[in-house]
Amino acid sequence: MSLSQRLTYALLAIPGEMIDRGFWYLVIAGPAWVILHLLLARWLARRRISDKPNTFRQMSWEFLYSLRSVFVYGLVGGFMVFVIASGWTQMYFRIERFGWTWFFLSIGVTVLIHDTYFYWTHRLMHHPRLFRVMHHTHHLSTNPSPWAAYSFSTSEAFVQAGIAPLVIFTLPIHPLGSRFSCSGKSRSTSSATAATSSSPAGSSAPGSAASSTRPPTTPSTTNPTGPTSVSTSTTGTA
Repeated sequence: MSLSQRLTYALLAIPGEMIDRGFWYLVIAGPAWVILHLLLARWLARRRISDKPNTFRQMSWEFLYSLRSVFVYGLVGGFMVFVIASGWTQMYFRIERFGWTWFFLSIGVTVLIHDTYFYWTHRLMHHPRLFRVMHHTHHLSTNPSPWAAYSFSTSEAFVQAGIAPLVIFTLPIHPLGSRFSCSGKSRSTSSATAATSSSPAGSSAPGSAASSTRPPTTPSTTNPTGPTSVSTSTTGTA
């Protein structure tokens, strides 16, 4: 596959990843807000940590910050499509290449890597020298609504999305496995798979994924199906 083709697929993957992320953000955060803050508001009133109400202004900037994060995830998704289509990652496409045992094991390993990555990067962002630059935006929501799920600074959004590239560069993983184990990979992986499967045979560079009997491909940042967590006013912020 030529450089121009890989760039084209990568650019097309950016809005695709944004739509995928945005869809799951709305599907999860929207109903959570309706259920927790409208339907069950009176029943949960005594369980709230803060008596401070969620104002429309607060939820508006939580939503806007989340949209900015969705754009960042789109950029990372495009990058992943490019590197997978280039055959630079460990992603493989034929399950028999590593077998079903590794297919299922890789999901558990990736979940463990993701949790470890999240814990240590989150802890690092609480360092005094990094907090205001990277993590302060998320903590603006002292009484968070579900709309704060992706309310990150730009730099933190890149860190959150960074787990997916880390996994595909270091761990043999199938697109289906990545879909279940590491956030945001589904759309980018599908895009890269389509890109590589549509390229003529023999068009991949020597040593690439495609040239070794596997068409190259990729994932995206984030939790499989939407926001990594849905913050509500019944729990404290991280």
